[in-house]
Amino acid sequence: SVAKLTSLHGLAVGEKEQPANTNLLLSNHALTRGDQRNVSPDEVDYIIANGEELHCAGAVQYRLLRKCLKPDPWIAWNRLEQLVGTVIVANPDTMEVITVYRNRREVGHYRLRQEHAPWRYAA
Repeated sequence: SVAKLTSLHGLAVGEKEQPANTNLLLSNHALTRGDQRNVSPDEVDYIIANGEELHCAGAVQYRLLRKCLKPDPWIAWNRLEQLVGTVIVANPDTMEVITVYRNRREVGHYRLRQEHAPWRYAA
């Protein structure tokens, strides 16, 4: 029989830790991108709970803006400031996080469709 290798945290080798407080499940892609971009599952949970929600192209985006920052007992304030501009993309049907990325330059500048911003499309 083959023994299942486990890490120090009790997870199988190669298995990623899921966030504790959300109903959202992180895909392997989202966990990998979070690792690459230094965003932990607990920080993903914080962004989903406190970030601005935007529905775009059939997905839900949670964007952490500076105005959305609230003190958290488990995350240091300077770390929260570093997370400003982080975006979590989730599938609203399956409640699964698809990916995690950072977009510090375009924070607050969303492209609005015509029915939401008719003044932008006036001739």
